[in-house]
Amino acid sequence: DKITSECMFHTPMLTVDEIADFLKADTEVDKAERAYEVLLDLAEEHRQKFNTDNTENKALEVWGKIDYNKICFISTVCIRELRKMGYEYDAIKESWYNKGYIQISIDKKTNKRKYSKLVKLRDYGSKPVRCIVINRPSNTEED
Repeated sequence: DKITSECMFHTPMLTVDEIADFLKADTEVDKAERAYEVLLDLAEEHRQKFNTDNTENKALEVWGKIDYNKICFISTVCIRELRKMGYEYDAIKESWYNKGYIQISIDKKTNKRKYSKLVKLRDYGSKPVRCIVINRPSNTEED
């Protein structure tokens, strides 16, 4: 790195002290926000595993359904994929709810929040499946 900096960029290599002000401490990183962004990316990466408003997925493995304004992940799939990426759904679901990232249902018996909903993944011939319903961002602006 030192040789590359000096030969290619004609500058000395930066030290940790010089870049420390630009780095975020672990406590400054919003893990729930990062998990939300990563999950949106994951849904796009595996779009073929989701039914949509207009088409039904013929793949053997189905992760859920994508509508115009939301992504319905089968709960077990969402929790599994978040864990693979180092996130725990139970640790971030309240933050997601407070930010409006997920839809909830209310348990009729206990009147408590459920951080998932029953969703029909197909319009016909299927029973509802427990899903984590992620609201998609409304803006399409790029950074």
